[in-house]
Amino acid sequence: MMSPQATPKTKRDMKPTIRLLYIHAIMFHSRCWQIAADKLAAQGIQLVFSPQSQALKQLAAGGWDLLLAELSVGQADFAAIIKATDNIAHRLGLSSEIPAEFTTFNRKAAGAFREFTRVMSTDNYAGALLNLLREAGFAAPFQPFIEIRTTGIWHPEAPDSFPNPAAYLSWRAKKRLPTAPIAAPLFYYGQLVEDNLTELRLLVNQLEKNNLCPMPVFSPGVNDDQRRPAWFELLCRTPNLHAVINFMAGRLFRTKAGARFLAELDVPVLQALRAHSQTPEQWLADPAGLPPMGAVFSQSYPEMFGTIQPTMTAGTEGDPKRRNRHETRTFIPIPERIATLCGRLKRQIRLRHLKNGDKRLTIVLHNNPCKGVEATVGMAVGLDTFQSLGRLLAALSTAGYDTGAAPFDGREILAEIQRRKAIAEFRWTTVGEIIAKGGVLQMMGRDEYQNWFCKLPASVRARVERDWGPFPGQGMTWQKNGADFLIITGLRYGNIQIINQPKRGCYGAKCNGEVCRILHDPGLAPPHHWLAAYKFIQDTSDAVIHFGTEGALEYLPGKQNGMSDCCFPDISIGTLPNLYTYVMDAVGEGLIAKRRGQAILIDHLGPVFSPAALNSELVRLDELLNQYAEAEQSADLARMAALRESMEPLLALLDLGQNAAEEDFQRAVDLARRALSAIRRRLSPESLHILGRAPNTAETGRLLAVMLRRPPAGLPDSAEIAAGHEDHGAPHEPAAKILSAITASAPANIAPEQRELYDYCRRTAEGLAGCSQEIKGLLHGLDGGYIPPGSGGSLISGQIETLPTGRNFFAKDISRLPTRAAWQVGQRAAESLLLKYLDEEGRFPEQIGISIWSADAFKSDGELFCQILCLMGTRPQWDKQGKCTGITLIPLPRLILSRRGNQISRPRVDVTIETSGVMRDMVPHFCDLMDQAVVLAGGLDEPPERNFIHKHIEEQMAELRSHTANKLNEAEMRRAASCRVFSQPPGTYGSGIGLALDASAWDTDQDLAEVYINWNGYSYGGGREGVAACNMLAKQIGRLDISYMKQASEEYDILDCGCYAVSQGGMATTARALSGREVKLYWAEAGAGAELSGVKEQLLRSAHSRLLNRAWIKGVKSHGYQGAMMVSSRVNNLFKWSAASHAVPKTLFDQVAATYIQDKENHDWLSRENPCAMEEISRRLLEAAVRGLWQADSKTLRAVQNAALEVEGDMEEIMGEVQEDFQGNKVEIIKADDVDKWHLKWRFTKT
Repeated sequence: MMSPQATPKTKRDMKPTIRLLYIHAIMFHSRCWQIAADKLAAQGIQLVFSPQSQALKQLAAGGWDLLLAELSVGQADFAAIIKATDNIAHRLGLSSEIPAEFTTFNRKAAGAFREFTRVMSTDNYAGALLNLLREAGFAAPFQPFIEIRTTGIWHPEAPDSFPNPAAYLSWRAKKRLPTAPIAAPLFYYGQLVEDNLTELRLLVNQLEKNNLCPMPVFSPGVNDDQRRPAWFELLCRTPNLHAVINFMAGRLFRTKAGARFLAELDVPVLQALRAHSQTPEQWLADPAGLPPMGAVFSQSYPEMFGTIQPTMTAGTEGDPKRRNRHETRTFIPIPERIATLCGRLKRQIRLRHLKNGDKRLTIVLHNNPCKGVEATVGMAVGLDTFQSLGRLLAALSTAGYDTGAAPFDGREILAEIQRRKAIAEFRWTTVGEIIAKGGVLQMMGRDEYQNWFCKLPASVRARVERDWGPFPGQGMTWQKNGADFLIITGLRYGNIQIINQPKRGCYGAKCNGEVCRILHDPGLAPPHHWLAAYKFIQDTSDAVIHFGTEGALEYLPGKQNGMSDCCFPDISIGTLPNLYTYVMDAVGEGLIAKRRGQAILIDHLGPVFSPAALNSELVRLDELLNQYAEAEQSADLARMAALRESMEPLLALLDLGQNAAEEDFQRAVDLARRALSAIRRRLSPESLHILGRAPNTAETGRLLAVMLRRPPAGLPDSAEIAAGHEDHGAPHEPAAKILSAITASAPANIAPEQRELYDYCRRTAEGLAGCSQEIKGLLHGLDGGYIPPGSGGSLISGQIETLPTGRNFFAKDISRLPTRAAWQVGQRAAESLLLKYLDEEGRFPEQIGISIWSADAFKSDGELFCQILCLMGTRPQWDKQGKCTGITLIPLPRLILSRRGNQISRPRVDVTIETSGVMRDMVPHFCDLMDQAVVLAGGLDEPPERNFIHKHIEEQMAELRSHTANKLNEAEMRRAASCRVFSQPPGTYGSGIGLALDASAWDTDQDLAEVYINWNGYSYGGGREGVAACNMLAKQIGRLDISYMKQASEEYDILDCGCYAVSQGGMATTARALSGREVKLYWAEAGAGAELSGVKEQLLRSAHSRLLNRAWIKGVKSHGYQGAMMVSSRVNNLFKWSAASHAVPKTLFDQVAATYIQDKENHDWLSRENPCAMEEISRRLLEAAVRGLWQADSKTLRAVQNAALEVEGDMEEIMGEVQEDFQGNKVEIIKADDVDKWHLKWRFTKT
């Protein structure tokens, strides 16, 4: 068998007049074909390649003896090319779309050509053409087929490739090269054929310098008929295999189930990245890093098979002699990145060799400075952090780790953190207090820090010092004996360190608009203290565990994909293995952690959810409403009046019916019925998940009852299951009991008609039971083992493929999004939105503002994305495989709505889209497709009253012509006027309005609007990757009629996350500031029976299902400090909504105060478990009152003031004697005009 690089001798006895043309739609293996062409040229044969777009020009030149055509009907000039080839005597069609009569060769000759070219080989490619020429009657020599080794082992110094590990290792032993531990780079056979191996040569050299044994394995990849690819069989026979470095893009196996084979190898698989369309210099300069959709193939597909730690290794260099779009590319190594990859590999291998007792671990807990450092230690989504941490420490001890005197009760760990003040400075904590109480792990001096800092790239050093000044900068600094130090806090137990993640963008024992530096600049570098803390973690750890969803590391400034040594996530984590416990349903955020923060995810289950139980007052209201309906039916006016008197104070809880006229009271009754029904439908978490603890049988039944509210096809829903057993008409509890019993039954006891339901329940129950492996998965990762991949997503939505947890989750294939089913949902949602506004306002909206997040893709398959397209009168196009290929217009006559039995025409509505940074980076084609829809619809010459997109673009064009005609040409102005997709600057994330509200750094709507525009004023889509467009965003937002949000899944409601308030509310407050008028705020629910309603209604429903709900309060109380944190967080989010939207009614603030301030039991619980949370709650309520957002009565206001004074005394007692200044509970309003370093690029014009 011949090695691919061997070259046979060629004859030179042919005339130099034979000319061959190869027309291609997409040219694969272009370098291999070019080498084959060079071989033919040596024999007097000219082979010319032409892309389909240029084929007619080549055909017109004439003189072709033989034609190969690989055409696509979807590309230019397909029919014309077919027609233009009639005069070429010898033709071979290579694609199925070409008519059969096109080919002039017989089946045998055509089949022989395909067999010769089935596998990449320069000799066989040349031979295939020589044999075709011979078949056509030319004097060409016969070329026999050469068997090629397509899978084997390569080494740059070896004369030939090796068929198996034994032969390779024998060769290495003779060369006195290391034979263990083995790291196997896995690369495409095509690279070997084309001798495109420069970065692999450098990698091999680097691995050998590190005393490792590289074993580069080449393979053609995976064929459709292969269950176990040849490369995998080869690795299975490799002794001492410790790691794989995957250079292949795309799928490693035919199906996702192939990941189980990698579990047999049980070695980490690190992912090497390459920029296929950028030189190393271009990649380094590009703020996006890898092109967005390139990440799908180089990261998304490999992630399905458990690859980790994606690291750049090479860019490409184009051959300047080849100018067409299939020009030959050569990989150019990036030495620093390859060295980093080797460092990561060594760290992984070290974990496999170190004894557990010698491993040093750092566990990083998250907190949210903006919601109070002292109040949010160990913040995590859906996870009881400290109970889980205690279980982890116990498991580490059992596994032989040195945990010292660590308590296995997480509450004791929390108490020790609080006692020592092992946190960052903030409102109630000073550096001096931290030092006095023993919370310091390390005091890092100038020399230690500068020796490391000076090795960072010059641009990084300059950026940090520009933003924070020279060492020690601002934040967590201390002077001792005249020397400056950076203070790193935490606890140490044996070889285990527990550290709270340092503050990323603020400094000092305060929180205001001056010290919140990230508010001034979303691209702000992390401070010296952050860098020092992570340097310390790198130096003192063999691995780090980021504990709970989610932290700041992965959101630091840097490239969107394909990090460089100038990116702060990469600088912070270095080569350290980073294991990350992560909630299973935060898929987009988890991908950011994997790709930017080098996270090896260990996903965990979220809480068990059940429908919300009504408080007794609302139960009573429900009873009265039923009685009122009976009285109405019998026209019992006296009874109706008496019931009204009883109902009015209860209706007030829902902000309904106070002092209403008769007609308004009837409307309030109808709204109350809808509200109570909606509250009953809402899901509420029973308790937080504890890592490694699987749900019991009863909890499994309740989860199944929730999942089956919207069952898969062929299964009954929860109501059908509970039929005849309802509890006061509610099916959940009886359905849960029935499902628990079914799950626990033996198969023999299941009736045939229940078999399908039983199988579903058992499969779910077994998956849930597997969640007990979460901690074991984490320990396996600490052993340097392979963490199996699993699908991320929402279990509540019925995605049982997400089970079991304890795996390294990946996302669904975004190239298949949106789905056709999502289009159906989105279309209905668009129509409902338009009809609601039409009913309320008597006209259609011209402009709608919509915030879209990655959850729409990963939880809803693109339903909101499709709704946006439908509003604009466009829709997705799909190919036969279900992949979205583009956007098409819906003809104007087909834009019809059905309203009260009538068909009415509706317009194309202009949509301004705010995308989250996560969606922008993880689902980039959504941005491109939305932009494409705007351009298509905006380019139509339709009546302005039927096409508001075109109308607004033309208005903007007129304005641009008058102001920028000397700067922009017509096309540039139209491009600018068509901007509709906006987000933060490239490589940055989050919302400035949230920071401004948290820091009280605002006074008016204009203050908040300026922050919103400056943070979100960057345009994306259609090749625009973060182009500054603040003026265009302001113009769009100023026209808004509606600010709209769609809930992606039922787990997280309107008060769960402040991001809802700052996105949808931020749009509304900005529109109010720009236009002077209120806009409609609509919220679309998720789940069974979902409604479209106003934000005020949603806030009330959310509050009554969770924040004010006694069952929910009972559940959070079981989590002590963290439960109080959850209460504080929701009150904080309520405050954000009030400031941004003006949609929070007085009665809601009244009820919060009554529930948590005036209710002694709840007040005492908060003050005992988390006094800082109580301080946050009382301060936010008082701030709402002072700002006029809450018109509190004097008694309630006095109660809140007393609570604030009481908790202030408690906090000062906890602090003791403190010499330094601290802010405490003071609210300091410091705005942009008050801060020298706060430079807003876009401002309101001052009059």
